[in-house]
Amino acid sequence: MRITHKAYLTLLLVSLVPLIAIGVVSYTIAKQTITAQVLRHLESVAFIQKARVEGIIDSNLEVLGLIETKYQMLLTFERIIKTGGKNLQDLVNLNLSKTASSMKEVMAISLLTADGRVAASSNSALIGTSHSGKEYFVRGKRGNCIDVLSLNSSGKLVNYLSGPLYNQGRFLGVLVIEEIAATILDVTDDYTGLGSTGETFLVKKDKNGDLMFLVPLRFDPHAALRRTVSMHDLTAPSMQALQKEEQILTDAVDYRGKSVLAVIRYIRRAGWGLVVKRDRDEAFASVSELRNMFLIFTFAIAVIMLAVSFYVAGSVTTPLINLTTAARKIKEGDFSVRAEVTSNDEMGDLEMHFNRMTENLVAANASLEQNVKERTAQLEAANKDLDSFSYSVSHDLRSPLRAIDSFSGILMEEYHDRLDDEGRRLLNIVRDNAIRMGQLIDDVLAFSRMSRKDMQMVEINIGELVNKVIEDLKPSFEGRSVRFEIKLLPPVYGDRSMMRQVFVNLLSNAIKFTHLRAAAIIEIGVEGSVYYIKDNGVGFDMQYVDKLFGLFQRLHRMDEYEGTGIGLAIVKRIITKHGGRVWAEGKLDEGATFYFTLAA
Repeated sequence: MRITHKAYLTLLLVSLVPLIAIGVVSYTIAKQTITAQVLRHLESVAFIQKARVEGIIDSNLEVLGLIETKYQMLLTFERIIKTGGKNLQDLVNLNLSKTASSMKEVMAISLLTADGRVAASSNSALIGTSHSGKEYFVRGKRGNCIDVLSLNSSGKLVNYLSGPLYNQGRFLGVLVIEEIAATILDVTDDYTGLGSTGETFLVKKDKNGDLMFLVPLRFDPHAALRRTVSMHDLTAPSMQALQKEEQILTDAVDYRGKSVLAVIRYIRRAGWGLVVKRDRDEAFASVSELRNMFLIFTFAIAVIMLAVSFYVAGSVTTPLINLTTAARKIKEGDFSVRAEVTSNDEMGDLEMHFNRMTENLVAANASLEQNVKERTAQLEAANKDLDSFSYSVSHDLRSPLRAIDSFSGILMEEYHDRLDDEGRRLLNIVRDNAIRMGQLIDDVLAFSRMSRKDMQMVEINIGELVNKVIEDLKPSFEGRSVRFEIKLLPPVYGDRSMMRQVFVNLLSNAIKFTHLRAAAIIEIGVEGSVYYIKDNGVGFDMQYVDKLFGLFQRLHRMDEYEGTGIGLAIVKRIITKHGGRVWAEGKLDEGATFYFTLAA
């Protein structure tokens, strides 16, 4: 069978791609549908819960209105205020007790004078007590108030309803109804349609502006009026509910730190925020099940298609595997291997051409090995000549330099009195230049040897290395105020002597170019994988940054700062040999920072 026919059969595998694509699209559509249903359901629950809370508010306002407008009670209350008659007080107390007993969950109904004192009440223990500082009294004087919640001595949630009492326009006092907040708790304790993690709760701002939970929470039964959320946590669903907005939050975090779906509503008449929420994991459990079914279905189809591919791939790829095996052995140096010709189709032609290519490669390799041997011998000879030349240059140049320095020294010592100031100055210049020439020879030789030097790779404690370099450099900044700030430096893998030379050159530069500072600061640290040496010295103009690491390149005159202009070139060569890179940043008179990286 020809390879084209085999290719046609292999194309059947492409059917797996559209199958998966159809499955992914179907899963996506189903996921979106389920998600929309979950959110609509949560919205419906929030709509119902808000309506129930607003119904309670309406009911409480209605109760306040009915009692506030009892004309006979108002007349009697006004007479009590004026005369303080005990009989009148008992009559009102009795009427209030009857009214309270007819209303479910009402604990007490009290009439307070304008100064907050209880003048009449269904609870005789309250008569004479002062409530002038209570929130429900202060707000009740201004208008009907139905949103003051508190905890009684038994820890039960109590709701206070209050409102002003007027008789023909005359302000008499405040009506206060104290009731167990059972109707509100009936709403928040109803988890219908919210699964095992959902809940409804009410919140409001406390006197500090923080958010306060008004009711017990499903996972914190003691949260009512005790648990708060900081006013700065604007992302909390409960805090957003008080922004007077109605939203659906699909990726919120609740008070337990759980990811939840939440619907928030604002109860305007009470100033409460209402939150209906449910854990995302539970809400989208059906989506997870759908995903698992999709994965199982896809896996089953993949197994079937894999079985088909074994047949197809076996006939097509076996020759390719043989060719790959032969190529790998040739790569490893076994040029005797040849590919087995297994068919008369295009694959067979490829195998024959591979064998011919291998024979040509053997011949070419033999010729190349001979050329490599010759080139290697030439390179070794050139390196030896270069070393000999370097030694000769160093020796031949140093001899006259030593003579110049020695004779200049003799002149300075023996003919000091015969020389005038200008003569002595010129001799000092000669000696200084001889010393500088010697240093230049040393640096050039060090730069030359650096490229040929073998690297001894070990783990280096950079912190320890830096401290040792600073100790060795102390004589160069003795008498100056120089502070080194060494950050935590992780170990690296490299050549210890070369890395020491890097830090010697970079720290020497930092010390040299901060000598005009009253207090020099040199920082050594690492950011990620980038090491840096930062100073507060004279800095440099960034337009000349490309010259910094060049051989014999200087940005300052010799009479300003000594040096040969080779130190940074050596740094660059060492870092390059370590597979890294080096660069610098700076500003004139604002210091400089040198960075480098090493191979991972």
